[in-house]
Amino acid sequence: MPVRRALPRRERRTVGAWCFADHMGPAPVTETSGLDIGPHPHTGLQTVTWLLTGEVHGVQLWVAQPERTRHGAAAFEHHPELPRAEVGGAVGTVLAGSFAGATSPTRRDSDLVGVDGALRPGTSAWPLEPAFEYALVVLVGQVRVQGQPVRPGRLAYLGLGRDQVELSADDPARLLLLGGVPFPEPILMWWNFVARTREEIATAARRWRAQEPRFGRVDSPLARLRVPPLPHGWSSGSSGSR
Repeated sequence: MPVRRALPRRERRTVGAWCFADHMGPAPVTETSGLDIGPHPHTGLQTVTWLLTGEVHGVQLWVAQPERTRHGAAAFEHHPELPRAEVGGAVGTVLAGSFAGATSPTRRDSDLVGVDGALRPGTSAWPLEPAFEYALVVLVGQVRVQGQPVRPGRLAYLGLGRDQVELSADDPARLLLLGGVPFPEPILMWWNFVARTREEIATAARRWRAQEPRFGRVDSPLARLRVPPLPHGWSSGSSGSR
């Protein structure tokens, strides 16, 4: 399946608590191909899966959890409907946080916002929170951000201190707005783990291989995913950061 990774990148590892953004598809689902993924672990993060159209044209997002919640019990939410906000020539579906007077019911462990924006031809000014850092990912079509063209799959980092951003499109387009208070703690990401040190990741990998109760059990006909070999030296317990 084609996947365009917008975050993390060498130049930008996080945007607020958002630490991962993959734009998937489009791709057909058949009896022999699709999204069949066996049971696998996660630590220190919340996954946000948002389908754009059909069954496999969507966005997979991760939110790094702060220290006060990252060791908590596993949880799951499903929201069949999310609030929308009209902003000039655009409609924003609020995935998380608050935007233009609309507030999502989804859980959030830090101050952040995520919006799926459908742009009509023309120009619109989107309100922003100056205390947040922001980035945009164009999903479909061609969009100009503050007059600068941004092509699909690329991350346009807007930084801190803005109270609005000007978006324009000649044809219908779609984009993702991600923002939040800068994450206060350095994080280390590897495979499906978000942690603070290499030792934490090595411990999580060991516990998954041992099938410890920490990760629970998923009743699935698919095989559990195997942890890839750790990078050289990571099992020694030495610490690391982003």
